[in-house]
Order: sequence, then structure tokens, then C-alpha cells
Amino acid sequence: TKRLKRIDEVPFESDIRHMVTVHQDHESGATVTFVKGALDVVLDMCDHVYFDGKSLPLGPDQVACIEEVNDAFCEKAMRVLAFAYGDDNRKDDPTGLVFAGLVGMIDPARAEVHDAVAQCRAAGIRVVMITGDQKHTAMAVARELDILEDNGEACTGSEIDEMDDKAFGEKVLQCNVFSRVTPEHKVRILEALKAKGHIVAMTGDGVNDAPALSKADIGVSMAIIGTDVAKE
Repeated sequence: TKRLKRIDEVPFESDIRHMVTVHQDHESGATVTFVKGALDVVLDMCDHVYFDGKSLPLGPDQVACIEEVNDAFCEKAMRVLAFAYGDDNRKDDPTGLVFAGLVGMIDPARAEVHDAVAQCRAAGIRVVMITGDQKHTAMAVARELDILEDNGEACTGSEIDEMDDKAFGEKVLQCNVFSRVTPEHKVRILEALKAKGHIVAMTGDGVNDAPALSKADIGVSMAIIGTDVAKE
């Protein structure tokens, strides 16, 4: 951090699904760009891959291998971040980067969540998971919590965008897991459920949860870790 001073950045946002930082080497004056984010987004910025100490052209075989590792992480309920770097300092649209690797992180549900879900179901409350995680990660976690049956359905934000209100109104009754969603998707999900006659409670803690919290019949903000915007 002393050698490579951060001189610019693009913060992570749910709609772009990546973060960019630009650094300058104080010895040479050269700049380097680092990117972290969703695998598909980061891969689109790369044309090389770091392997065995060298930067090699990124071809279909390498992409398939990377995606296989990503899927294996997701099946273990891991959240996955992809990393890349390059000399391109165009922070708003970095290209020609070198793919550096993947990191899989375990973010286990709190011990009491499983019992809470069971109590909701016993009381006749349907529990739906809405997350920015990848589809396979979300499904693995949902199965562990008994939110999703083995043959249950999951729906992504991009799939939501392709459906009209009528089609989505039916889908929202069948699907208990929604992944790769934006704040706009969260609002659309709860409005579709309300249109079907359901009373909808929404939990959340972040700024991106605020629109859905305010439109739900019951908005539940996380008191300890929640942002001020979510609480308001």
C-alpha cells in the first residue's frame, strides 16, 4: 500500500457488480488498475489470465476451467469474488485486463436462522430469499435452511427483466429464491406478491434495501448492523 497509492476508484454497486481501484507506483509513476466483482463481469474485461507466473491469452478452455471452479465453490454455498488487474487506467470501462483468480468465502447463516425459518413455515408464513449472490450459491444456502426444496426453483434478476407483469406474477408464486437482484427487482418482487393478495414483510439492513423496506406492508430493519437509511 505504501508503494501503490490509490488515486481513484469506482465503488461497488449492485447494478455494475464490480469495484475498480486505480493505483500509482510512486517510484515509476506508472498506474495499475485492480478489479474485483462478479465472475461474468470481470471475465468480460479480461483477455489474458495469470497462470504459473505468466500472463497467457485467455481462451475458451481457460474460461471453462475458471467457470468450473466457480461452480464448485458455489455448490459449497460460498460467495465468490473474481479478481483482475492491468495497466488500463480507464476506471469507468477497464478492458484488456489479466484475470488473476477467484476467492470463495463462507458466509454461514446464523445458528438461529434455521429454527426461525421453521417457525415461520409452521405459522403459515412463506419464506423467500432475495440476494445479490450467484444463483448456485443462493440455492445451496436456501437448501441448507429448508427454504428451497431439492426440486425447487430459483430466479435471477436477468430472468425477471425478461418477464412481463403477468408472467412474473405467476413466477413469484412458484419461486422461493431470487438471486443477482437489484433494489428495483426487490420492489418488483414484493409488489407482485402484494398484487396476489399477500401481506409482505421485508427484512434488510443496507441502503439498497431501503426502497423495498418502505414499500412492504411490514418493513423490518436490522437494528444493530443496519444503515441509517434502512432504519429510517
